[in-house]
Amino acid sequence: MKLYISYILYILFINITFSQNSEIDTCNILIENALENSLKNDYTKQLDFLFEAREIAYKEGFKREAFLSNNNIGLIYFKMSDYSNAIKYYLKAYEIALENNSDEEKMTMLNNIALVFLKDEDHKKAKAYLKRAYSIARKTNKNVKIGFYASNLAELNLFENNLDIANKYLMEALPNLEEVPYAHLNALVLKYCILMKKGNYRHAIKKLEKLLVEAINLNQDALLEVEVNLVSKINFLLATAHSDLKEWSLANKYLANALKSCFNSSKKIEIFKQQFKIAYNLHDLEKAIVAKDSIIKLTKLIYDKEEKQLLKNSKLQFELKQSQNDLAISKIVSNNQKRTYIIITFFILMIMLLLISVQHKKKENSNQKRIIAENNLRLNELKLQHEKNTSLLLNKELEKKQLKVVLEEAKVLKLKHKIEEKNKELYNKVLFQSTRNELIEEVVESISKIDETPKNDALKKATSSLKQHLKDSVKWNEFSSSFENINSTFIKTLKARHPDLNANDIRFISYIYLNLNNKEIASVLNITPEACRKRKERLKKKLNLTSITSLYQLFSQIY
Repeated sequence: MKLYISYILYILFINITFSQNSEIDTCNILIENALENSLKNDYTKQLDFLFEAREIAYKEGFKREAFLSNNNIGLIYFKMSDYSNAIKYYLKAYEIALENNSDEEKMTMLNNIALVFLKDEDHKKAKAYLKRAYSIARKTNKNVKIGFYASNLAELNLFENNLDIANKYLMEALPNLEEVPYAHLNALVLKYCILMKKGNYRHAIKKLEKLLVEAINLNQDALLEVEVNLVSKINFLLATAHSDLKEWSLANKYLANALKSCFNSSKKIEIFKQQFKIAYNLHDLEKAIVAKDSIIKLTKLIYDKEEKQLLKNSKLQFELKQSQNDLAISKIVSNNQKRTYIIITFFILMIMLLLISVQHKKKENSNQKRIIAENNLRLNELKLQHEKNTSLLLNKELEKKQLKVVLEEAKVLKLKHKIEEKNKELYNKVLFQSTRNELIEEVVESISKIDETPKNDALKKATSSLKQHLKDSVKWNEFSSSFENINSTFIKTLKARHPDLNANDIRFISYIYLNLNNKEIASVLNITPEACRKRKERLKKKLNLTSITSLYQLFSQIY
């Protein structure tokens, strides 16, 4: 009889263990399939695999797989520029990391969340999360991690012109990144950027020229896009240094090299702006116009690409829902098969329980004393365990409060991101108008300088036609309607606090709120930059502000 019961228990144990191992293997295979498809940028398949793995992980209680699936889902949405969904799943992964009490997972998620805030240009919050990841890395003595996070913090402080703080982080990052060539080179580039900021151009140029050779050699070995971008970055810095020293030919040479190795449209715009600056200083009108045209085309290309990405994301969401519906149908079939297995298992358990009850009655008397002794021992253990659990609960409550703060910040970020996207569209439209007006003004000025213009009716007619285009600026009513729909709170608060503002004042303030500079506003309004500056002064007096107050910072912070 005992042998028979042992045999049944063994069979059940094997079945349960096999089932669990099978589920965890399935989960890991789905995650691996998603990672393999990342090389093809097939986001639909990746999300299909990961959502299925996530469901299995949550159902079976696989903490590691749940963390990996949430983190990778967030990463895909980040690649798709869908930052609201990215941070949503990053936070779910961070919550699991807190439950697992895994320092490695916590660091990974804090870094990923910081990257979202960097993309949103919220450097203050990005720095706060990077500091938390950096402190965990130092606590756990993860040297490479310390190097990465210290280097990132150095770059943020360099951006904010905190040169001494940036240099302090770099001194810690460099020795910890010696085994990671690309990261070590990037940290050295930051170090020589600080030299340039301090005005030590010649020394910085010599060091950067040596780093350029190392970066090119590293690129030949790795053949990775990121190293090509480092080559472009160093060339651009060398061009900037020579430009500041007014060594225009060398600056143009390094700008051309930077453009060859650059694959990022936004970075290309920075290169073309530098080319425009050099051409302007050299009074080379033709090259200046070519640079301006390139900036306009790239700006439009980025805008069109963002619109296409939004459409692609919408299609992907639809395909994902359709795929999830198909998956739900297949699960119904699978559940029917599982139901049959459960019924069979139930009957086996009933037989086993019957046999156990017979054996239990025989041993009941002899086991009473042993059970009492075990219960007393267990009671003492439970008291100790209760004290430990109380301590753990206090720690978990603290972590939950921290998580709640992060969730609130995420909601604010999502709302802010939507408003800023709409304002960015308005800014692009106005900037396009401004750039068009600048080009027209430059062409009109060039034609006016021709001696034959007053005598040539065709040239005079062309000049008059171009000037007429300057008057056909953005329709204020259309702009005002769009601006008020997006920034209704700002307009209401502005009118409530300053009822004496007229429609022209509000129009002027709207352009300032979109962070247009004097030249761009003057071009849109068809006035001179000096008139624009004087108008700002009059507006400050009307608002009872000091002359040193920045209108853009005032409107951004107060309203």
